[in-house]
Amino acid sequence: MAGKFKFRLETLLRVRQRAFEAAQQVVAERLRTIERERQMLAAAQAQIDDQVALSRAARSAGQLDVGALTGHRLHVRFLQRRLMECGQRVAAHERELARERAAMVEASVAVKALEKLKERQAARHAAEISRQEAAEQAELALQIHRRQTRVVVGEDG
Repeated sequence: MAGKFKFRLETLLRVRQRAFEAAQQVVAERLRTIERERQMLAAAQAQIDDQVALSRAARSAGQLDVGALTGHRLHVRFLQRRLMECGQRVAAHERELARERAAMVEASVAVKALEKLKERQAARHAAEISRQEAAEQAELALQIHRRQTRVVVGEDG
């Protein structure tokens, strides 16, 4: 009778699974970074909107303080530069994310290939065991049949 199935590439499968999990963590971290950058973008846009609203309110109220208006304008320009820089960082992170996702997919394919190989080998092993057991049962049945025919022939003779 054949022994229990043992996949010879189990260690390699575990290594590839760990690589896949590490790639997943990298992608998750990149997504968190992108989300933080987008929150910064939203905050900067909200500050710009607030500054524009304050500037309009000051103009409509008839308060024409040139220093305050200049300060508002400079602050809005600063926030716009910050917005642009954040947008560039998000774009760079998204490019990296695409690369990291591709690496994660490659790792996933490598794991799935080994898992499929393991399944095939296990099925082949199970089929071989079934074949061997069927052959042993057939041999046993043949021996029992021969003994019974000898007993029957021996009684007649």
